[in-house]
Parts: sequence; C-alpha cells; structure tokens
Amino acid sequence: MNGKPQPKVRCEVNRCVYWTDGNLCNAREIEVTGSQAREGRATDCGTFALRGLRSMIMAAPNVDLQAAMDYMRGEEETEPNPQVTCYVDTCRYWTVGDACRADNIQISGKQSGREERTHCATFEPEE
Repeated sequence: MNGKPQPKVRCEVNRCVYWTDGNLCNAREIEVTGSQAREGRATDCGTFALRGLRSMIMAAPNVDLQAAMDYMRGEEETEPNPQVTCYVDTCRYWTVGDACRADNIQISGKQSGREERTHCATFEPEE
C-alpha cells in the first residue's frame, strides 16, 4: 500500500474485462476521470475495457490474479479491490495525490460497451 486512502470498489459494468461476480473489479488499479465534472454522469472509469480476447490480453498486466484466485477459493477477506486514482478534483471525495477518500465507490454503467458510459456513482460535487 502506498499510503493513499483505499475505498472499497463495487462495479456493475459487467461487460468490462475486469468485472467479476459480486460486482467486484479484478484490476490492480483503476482511474476515475472527468476533471471538470459537475455530476457523476460526467465521470468515467478510465480503466474500462470491453470484454473480448484482445482486451483480455491487453488487460492482463493490470489484473490482480492473486486476489481473484483467493476470492474464488472462498477467502472473502481477500476479495479483489483495486487502488483508485481519481482525477475528478471537483468531487468532494477527491484529495491531494489524486486519491479518493470515500469509504466506498460505485462504478455504474451496467451493460455499457464504452468508457464514456461508465460513471462514478459516488461522485458528489465539492461544496
């Protein structure tokens, strides 16, 4: 761990190469983008990759295989949970170092086939 806050990530984007049962994300790291966002729909999961053979090969270096295997064996305390880098500095949860200080984040966009249709549902505009 690098000292950054670590929100628990839930993702409903089931067409993404990193998505797995239980709305979990098997990526080691994800990026939330949309630096001028004023609402959650203006944010994206910059790590989204549409499920397919080519994207699976390209995504392999970012897959947290150990956590995924542990979780599949029933070791739920080791469920996959990516490190989050957030570039949405207009969100109340954004903090220095492009970190997210929310306890949990939800990536929405079920059945999405494109990055721009994925969103951080946890986004709240800073006050």
